[in-house]
Amino acid sequence: EIALDTVAREVRVRGEAVRLTTTEYRLLEALMRQAGTVVPHRALLRQIWGEEYAGEVHSLKVFVRRLRRKIGDDPERPRYIRTERGLGYRFIAD
Repeated sequence: EIALDTVAREVRVRGEAVRLTTTEYRLLEALMRQAGTVVPHRALLRQIWGEEYAGEVHSLKVFVRRLRRKIGDDPERPRYIRTERGLGYRFIAD
């Protein structure tokens, strides 16, 4: 249901284009590239923002919340981005 075009840097959810910021896009891409596996908070922070932000878990949570809202993912019953408490996030590819 989520299509990621890495060449055009576009995202579609159920065929509809979704506008993401560069950071939101990079976050979604990082999660989708490792679909099914837990991506640790620190790994995402390093990959998206750089080594100096490796401890900024709160900022990551804010971006995940925004991303979920834009792709229509309910945080109470996530369909796409699952929180693995104390570890990181997992993209669910069904």
